[in-house]
Parts: sequence; structure tokens; C-alpha cells
Amino acid sequence: MTMESGLNPVIIDIDSFALENMLAINYEIEKDETVAIANVGASVTNINILRNNVTSFTRDIFKGGNQITEEIQRQLHIDYEEAEKTKVGSKVDLSSQPIIQNVLKAASESLAIEIGNSLDFFHSTTTYEKISKLYLSGGGARIKDFDIALQQHIGIPVEVVNLSKRLNIVGKILTLNI
Repeated sequence: MTMESGLNPVIIDIDSFALENMLAINYEIEKDETVAIANVGASVTNINILRNNVTSFTRDIFKGGNQITEEIQRQLHIDYEEAEKTKVGSKVDLSSQPIIQNVLKAASESLAIEIGNSLDFFHSTTTYEKISKLYLSGGGARIKDFDIALQQHIGIPVEVVNLSKRLNIVGKILTLNI
């Protein structure tokens, strides 16, 4: 299977394990550290908790960025593309700001509660130390100020991931900076 980029995939994996690999490559996680990844997709948010760089807990939440986009569409009577731009903050309509802020705040809080519930469930079923950091990925990570709302709700540091933090592309050559 050759992609348009001319690259041949070597590994195809499920989301949570692919994110685990991305984290191991791009971030230095201490051996005994427990961290979480929340991958906020269009319709599903995947939670993956790692201990010793190995998955110890996964959960899918059937909420994602589409629900927020659809609510912006309903509230502002605009098409999907405009609502998506509004959601990530790349389109600003000053007259609609109060409505947009209310929708984003309510949706962000709702998703943050769901993620927090998953983390609480993990803590109630394990003897591991507390989660030291949550890495936020996926298209939903681009929702304006969602990382801040999530951090405030769960009470642990949240960082939006940089998927190519240690990748170096020069021409057609891709290298890993380790």
C-alpha cells in the first residue's frame, strides 16, 4: 500500500496504541510516571492512561468535536464549514461572540466532565499514583480554550500534543531527532 506521499506504511494500529507510540517518540515520560492521553475526535474521545509507558486503561467517550460544531450551527444558523471555523477561533463574528462563548463553554465543560469521570474511575480502580499530566490530541484539541477548561476541571496539567515534535523533514527525507 503506497500513499500519495510516496511513503509505505510500516505499522497500522488502533488509535490508542498509535497515540501511545507517538507519546513515547515525542515526549520524555519518566519510567514510573502515570500520564493520560485524551484524543478528541469528531464523534469519539479516546482516553488512554499509561503507566511505565504501557497502556493500563482505555475508555471511549462517545462525544467529540462534531457535537460542538452542530450546536454552533443550530445557535447561529450557519453552515457546517463556518461553524467549524468558529469553533476553533479562526472566524470571529463580534455580534455572535456571546452565543459562541456560551456554546463553547457549555460543550467544553460537558466534555471535560466526561474525561474527568473517566480519570476518576481509573483512580478508583487502581493503586497507581495520581496522573501527572494529560496530553490532549485530535481535532478537538483545537477547540478554542478547551485545554484551559479541561485543566481547570481535572486539576492536573494539560498539554496539547505536538505530533511531530521530534520529527525533522528535509525535502523527502524524514528523520527522528532523539
